[in-house]
Amino acid sequence: MDTRVLNLEHYWMPFTDNRRFKAKPKLVTAAKDMYFTTAEGTQVLDGLATLWCVNAGHSRARIVEAIRRQAA
Repeated sequence: MDTRVLNLEHYWMPFTDNRRFKAKPKLVTAAKDMYFTTAEGTQVLDGLATLWCVNAGHSRARIVEAIRRQAA
C-alpha cells in the first residue's frame, strides 16, 4: 500500500504504537464472517472478535436482517 496516498496525520488509535502504525499502516477494508480483508486483498482470521464483540462473525445476513427489522 502506498502510504503517501493516505493522510494519517490526524489519525490516532488508542492502544497502538501510532508511529509504527503510521510508518506501515495495516488497514482493514472489509469484514465477512470470521475474516477481515486487508487493503491489499489478503484475508485475515479475526482471532480477537470475542474480546470486543460476540463470536457471530461479521456481516452475517441473518443478523443484519434482524437488526433491520428491529430498527424499522
